[in-house]
Amino acid sequence: MKRFWSMLLVGAFLLCAAQTARADIFDVPCSVAALINAITTANATPGAHTLNLAGACTYSLSAVNNADAAGDNGLPRITGRMTLAGGPNTIIERQPGTPEFRFFQVENAAELTLRQLTLRNGRNAADPKIDGGAVYNNGGTVSLSGCTLANNTAGCGGAIFTAAGTLTVTGSRFSDNAGFVCGGGAILGGGIVNIYSSTFSGNRGAEAGAVGVWGRLTLTDSSFFNNRAQRDADPSSGGAVSILTRDALAVITGSTFLSNTVSSLLARGGAIVTEGTLTVINSTFYANAADDRGGAIAIEEGNVILRHVTISGNGAAYGGGVFVGGVLRLENSILADNEIGNNCGVLGGAILNGGGNLRYPFDDDSCVGFYGNPRLKAPADNGGVTPTMALDRASDAIDRIDGENGCGVGVETDQRGVKRPQPAWARCDCGAYEKQTYGPSDLDARCFIATAAFGSPLDPCVTVLRTFRDRFLVANALGRAFVAWYYDASPAWAARVAGSKLLRPAVRAALLPVSALAWIALSWNWPATGFSALLLVAWIWRKRQPRRGHSAPA
Repeated sequence: MKRFWSMLLVGAFLLCAAQTARADIFDVPCSVAALINAITTANATPGAHTLNLAGACTYSLSAVNNADAAGDNGLPRITGRMTLAGGPNTIIERQPGTPEFRFFQVENAAELTLRQLTLRNGRNAADPKIDGGAVYNNGGTVSLSGCTLANNTAGCGGAIFTAAGTLTVTGSRFSDNAGFVCGGGAILGGGIVNIYSSTFSGNRGAEAGAVGVWGRLTLTDSSFFNNRAQRDADPSSGGAVSILTRDALAVITGSTFLSNTVSSLLARGGAIVTEGTLTVINSTFYANAADDRGGAIAIEEGNVILRHVTISGNGAAYGGGVFVGGVLRLENSILADNEIGNNCGVLGGAILNGGGNLRYPFDDDSCVGFYGNPRLKAPADNGGVTPTMALDRASDAIDRIDGENGCGVGVETDQRGVKRPQPAWARCDCGAYEKQTYGPSDLDARCFIATAAFGSPLDPCVTVLRTFRDRFLVANALGRAFVAWYYDASPAWAARVAGSKLLRPAVRAALLPVSALAWIALSWNWPATGFSALLLVAWIWRKRQPRRGHSAPA
């Protein structure tokens, strides 16, 4: 019995110790020595640990802490499981003029999470130690949330190099990092790379100006601005993103690529170059450029699907929008006004028409799809996480996709998260943006008919006309042009009707037959409506004729 209680006490002690080990929390003062000691302790203690770094503190490193064949590190290598949590203005940096080193090296099976930290000025560029200017993942699990990585430099992976393992980036910003030998200005590597709601701007690489992968990439709700791939003498590719091998697999959703460039001999893919399997959904490409081919996207080989994608205003010598050397399937997308090298350029590849694609201008037959003017507006914050290109009310891209082409089924929302279609009974719009209909309160303030009917028995007639507008008028270019003209001209008339005792009853009198015709069109069909309209015109004409036996007025 005594032995039983002894074993029970020992088991309870071990359990409590294990629980404590899994929840150790270290408060790290604003001191480099304290940070090094905290990481060393966390590595040596089993379990997962949280290191709370000081807010409004710069941990300024000036010396190499350890080194191996992969490069020099300013902090102890991560061999355990830990989270480094910062706060407002918590910075880890390499002092200018000090030896080259990165900050973190994460070993196989180790786990490192960084939260609300800025990593800046890391450098790992002395050949042959050139991988990862700030972080090197050697097969572990690395997660970043709410971090900023700026002005880091390496030969490969200016900010992060991930040799294997898993890298997950959420809500973070990468700016002005450089990978000048094998590329990946911000991130380069294999394994699994997941990027969510992050921004990449001003990064530079020999290729893959921002992100280059040879493993599996998931990229969601992220923005790429002004990234650049460039080599002086050799070919370069992928101003923003490079899918580097045939075995690589990438899915990009809800993302925007603006003003990314690639320049060099045989420069390919102003925004993206791919040799693997790539699917892009609900994304926007604008003002990207390549010296040679593929102003927005260069498909060197492999299979690519573009679904509900807007590609406009990009340029290259050949394939101003997309260069196709593999197999491209286009679905419900817009390719418009990609200059210099036309919308598409095909060399040794093929384009498959998945339906619902709009191409413009009319004299550019380089891509598949129907002709039409999308009337795209400049990229802007139209709601959602990333900039989008809104459709003008008279756009030919509105309501062009039916259920057979996946409207509201294959892709249920647009790039902003707005539900497709708008309104619910209509057809979907081409491209990454779904045009939202006006709400009644917005329209009624601009509608002189609604102003006249307000408070009268004819008020329900406005609902009939509104339904007629949404079902029939906005379904075609001529109707949309009329609706746009009406709501531009109507506010002035609404003000007059509101202030006139004569105009209000006159508009109400005209409203009754017009709403009756609209009701017939909604309930029956167009022939019945046309016949009813003819009867109405005939009745009006007959009433205006002089009665028999009476002379017409002089």
